[in-house]
Amino acid sequence: VTDRRTGLVTAPEAPALAEAAGWLREHRGDAEAFGSAGHDLAARVTWDGCIDRLLA
Repeated sequence: VTDRRTGLVTAPEAPALAEAAGWLREHRGDAEAFGSAGHDLAARVTWDGCIDRLLA
């Protein structure tokens, strides 16, 4: 996750997660854009690419 590009990065604590969830609820357009960007990024990830990066 790239903060504010493909999602929100938060501390792994309940208050921070709740704050992020509330922000996403209030900013639905941004949330949808994060989802689309994450989907596009995931579509470009392949096992061959992962192996190439590990062996480089």
